[in-house]
Amino acid sequence: MNFLLQESLRRIVQLVVGTEWFDFPLLRKIREWGYRRVFPIGPMPRIARHVRLARPHDVGPGRISIGREVLLSSEVFIDYTGEVRVEDEVWISERAMIFSHDHRLVPGRTANRPETIGSSRIELKRGCWIGAGAIILPQASVIGEGAVVGAGSVVTEPVPPKTLVVGNPARIIRKLESEPL
Repeated sequence: MNFLLQESLRRIVQLVVGTEWFDFPLLRKIREWGYRRVFPIGPMPRIARHVRLARPHDVGPGRISIGREVLLSSEVFIDYTGEVRVEDEVWISERAMIFSHDHRLVPGRTANRPETIGSSRIELKRGCWIGAGAIILPQASVIGEGAVVGAGSVVTEPVPPKTLVVGNPARIIRKLESEPL
C-alpha cells in the first residue's frame, strides 16, 4: 500500500474512533480494535481520545510498533516519520509528544524538500513513563527501561534505565529504586 493511501486510511480511522463518543466503556474496545487494525499494536492497549499517530513526511522508514498493555492517554502525538518502537507496559500521559524527525538547518529548509528532513529511531523501553506534556525529540533515541520523564520535560538526549529526568532540557534528577517491572 502506498504512502498516501495508507496514511489516509490511518487518519480516517483515528478521526472516527478517536472521538469522545468512543470513551464509553463498551465503545472503548471498538477504538482499540480500530487502532490495532491499522497500526501494529500489541494486545490490551488503553487508548484515550484524540491520540494521533502520524507520519507527516514521506521520508525515512516510517515505521511504528507498539507493545502490549501500553497506555496512550488523551491527545498524545507520536510522529513516526523515522522509526518509533514502544515496548510493553509503557505509559504515555496526556498531551505528550514524540518526534522521530527534524528539519535540518540548511539553506532552503522552508521549502519542505526531502533532503531538509532528517529521520531518527526512538525506542521507549519496557515500563517507562512519559509524563503529561513531555516532548521527546529525535536526538533522545532511547528512553530506558523503567525510566520516568517528568511532566512538561523536553528530552534532547538518551535517558538511562531507571532514572527520573525533568526540565527543559531534561536532566537526570536521581536513580529510581529497583522494583520489579
